[in-house]
This record gives sequence, structure tokens and C-alpha cells, in this order.
Amino acid sequence: WRRLRTVEPMAKLEQKRLWRTIVDAIQAPAQAAAWQRKQAAKRMMDSIKEHVEKGFPVNAQPYGPSMAELIAGMGGDHLPLLTRLFWSGANLSAPNTKDGTLPIEVAAAMGHTAVVRRLYEMGCGVGGAVHYALTESMSAVVELFLRGRDEEPPGLGVPMGLRVHGLSILEYAVIIDRGQMAEWLLKRAQK
Repeated sequence: WRRLRTVEPMAKLEQKRLWRTIVDAIQAPAQAAAWQRKQAAKRMMDSIKEHVEKGFPVNAQPYGPSMAELIAGMGGDHLPLLTRLFWSGANLSAPNTKDGTLPIEVAAAMGHTAVVRRLYEMGCGVGGAVHYALTESMSAVVELFLRGRDEEPPGLGVPMGLRVHGLSILEYAVIIDRGQMAEWLLKRAQK
């Protein structure tokens, strides 16, 4: 989606006023009954498209998180919207203006492996996503990051030596007492 040519950029106050509508649209499919989710997802896409075309910036962050960060936390059902935002120019590596979290870190902490993979493939930096996944015991996400691209199933090939705030993935797993994950990381490091 692109802003309609005749529409002026939206003022910050207007962005704040419309933010609740954006959040409600993003959350609606998850709150709908199972048999209504497909229709709710279509309404979500239509609503976001309408707002963007009328001038709502795809990178707006009036209260901290971006649309991409909110969508990343919702899971795989929202991948089409995330992809559409990317193609509309959304910055998927924009940190939350309140706490500095990235969309990929939110997805990792929530255990959304498909979203993590898509964000990574669309160029989102890793940041502290592996550490967030360890903190929340999301071993499938940690494995996704560390498995090589040529392994089965293919992973993202993030280096084991990645350091966040001075701590490697293994050091962080030991510090937060993730015993089984630390053992798996040690075996992986010895390969």
C-alpha cells in the first residue's frame, strides 16, 4: 500500500488518535472465534490498508511500538500483514521508542518461529532475540537461530558466538539457569 497522492502526511496528533483503531484491527483476528478468524483477518488487512492509504505512516510509533512490532507478537496468522507492511516500506528493525525492543525480539520471546524466520529473511537484525527466546524458554526459536541453513530442517545460521550486552548465547543460558538448553548449546559448540 502507498499513501494516496492527494493525501497530506498525517500529523502526530492524528496518528495518536487513530492508534487505538490500528491496535484493535491487529488484535481482532486473535480475539475472534475460530470460524470467524478468516473474515476478521480480511477486515484487519482492509482496515490497515485504508489507514495507510489515507496517510497513516507504516513506521508510526505514537506510543512506543510500531505496527510491525505489534504484528510480530501476534504470531503466524499475521504473516501476510507483516509482509505487506514490509513491501509498503515499513522499517522492521525499528526499535520500540519506549523500551528499545525489536519486532524480532518480541516474536522470539513469544515463540513465533515462523514470524522470526520471516523477519530475519526480510532483513531484520537479530538484536537480542536469541537471549529473549532463552529467557522465555522458547527452545524451538533458539534452535531455529542456531541451526545452519544447510541442516534439516534449515535454520538461520546465526553464529554461536553472538554477544548481546557482552554475553554469548551459552553464557546467558548458564546465567539464567537453562540447564537443558545450555547442554544442547555445549554439544552444538563442540561440533
